[in-house]
Amino acid sequence: MIENNANYCFEDLYTIFGEESLFNLDFDIKIIGVSIDTRNIKEGNIFIAFKGENVDGHSKIIEAFEKGAKICIVEEDWFNVNKSSFENRPFIVVKNSLKAIGELATFHRTRFNYPIIAVAGSNGKTTTKELISSVLSKKGNVLKTYMNYNNQLGVPLMLLSMTDEFDFLVLEIATNEPGEIMTLCKISNPNFGIITNIGKEHLEKLFDIDGVEMEETSLIAYLLKHGGFAFINGDDIRLAKYTRLIDKHLLYGTLNEAHLKAKAEYDNQLQPTIQFQIEETTFNVKLKSIGYAGVINATAAVAVGLKLDVPYASIIEALEEFEPQKGHGYGRMVIEQRNGLKIINDCYNANPSSMSIALDMLNQFDSNRKIAILGDMKELGDASEESHLEILEKAISIADLIFAFGENFILSNNKLKNEKVKSFDNKNEMIVAIQASLVFGDTILLKGSRGTKMEEVLENI
Repeated sequence: MIENNANYCFEDLYTIFGEESLFNLDFDIKIIGVSIDTRNIKEGNIFIAFKGENVDGHSKIIEAFEKGAKICIVEEDWFNVNKSSFENRPFIVVKNSLKAIGELATFHRTRFNYPIIAVAGSNGKTTTKELISSVLSKKGNVLKTYMNYNNQLGVPLMLLSMTDEFDFLVLEIATNEPGEIMTLCKISNPNFGIITNIGKEHLEKLFDIDGVEMEETSLIAYLLKHGGFAFINGDDIRLAKYTRLIDKHLLYGTLNEAHLKAKAEYDNQLQPTIQFQIEETTFNVKLKSIGYAGVINATAAVAVGLKLDVPYASIIEALEEFEPQKGHGYGRMVIEQRNGLKIINDCYNANPSSMSIALDMLNQFDSNRKIAILGDMKELGDASEESHLEILEKAISIADLIFAFGENFILSNNKLKNEKVKSFDNKNEMIVAIQASLVFGDTILLKGSRGTKMEEVLENI
């Protein structure tokens, strides 16, 4: 959990919430820091009570005051039942605690005028955020989204961490339902925005790729309305057309139409050397990441760096130093060598777009045998059957052997009945089958949604 020292006085809280929401607050009250977890409360904090899946923060009100909270923000339904037990205690009473932390964060954000760069998109947000941060760190101090703090709770927590010691904030924003990107934009008020790509994601609520486009491009709509600047991925056909909508933009990509053009050559490990060109200037960068995804993410970071006046030499240095992130056994498109096997560890998460990109990556490797180990893709709603069938068909066209885990891939395999595919509903049984099948020199792709925990397979290869 990240900490913050966002400060508020009575007048601030009056402005944010209105007089009718304030109970028993002293006019000279001074708040330092906002907390959502009683384990981390410090003297002088505001404590915000949330109704979580496992714990209702309202059950921690007594503990919060005992640990030094000066005010507790609570929801109306709890307060109406419990206020008699807390006479003279200072409360701010709201309809929705999630909205309340957003309002605190928005107020705090107005105290700073350094650039906020919002990073949205279906795939590659975290890597792009990290690359942009690496580039901008060559010019100043960067505050960047911590872990997965990219939703309606995490984004406010990042904004509350803003201080004068920073020169930039790189903010990852994510969605899983209509309207969430616009909500996060209203909370954070970004000056700059970038959408990595448009692909099939969270189709349970976004329904189809048109719904994804409408949701993700809310960022461009917000920037247009508020005079912001957009970085547009010209390689994405759905995004490229938005250059006609927003005048303040920079188009980047591998196509000739881009303002910032990238041309890549790959070594035998698929690590690219990229030649960048903008106007009459060209420069080369050798990346440690792999494949086309690494190229387009790095190009996005170059676009941001150039717009924010990072010197060319510093951009080159930042990109060549950048190491792809690894997780706890899982990774984001990380190449690992193990027991004579080459493993593309992309276990972090999956949707149809990222799964397709990963299979394209497997296809580019020169290997005697290519093996795809795939886990179900979650949150696809009515599109789940079609999406799993399409991915399995693509895997069959690329891989020599496919191990598929989960009920959706089992259903797809039952329809296709291809001899390359072995499907499982028991991971341990699949691991035994994989171990019996691997031979020296195989190239293996590991990919699946977070809930499938495909890194458990990696641990046994």
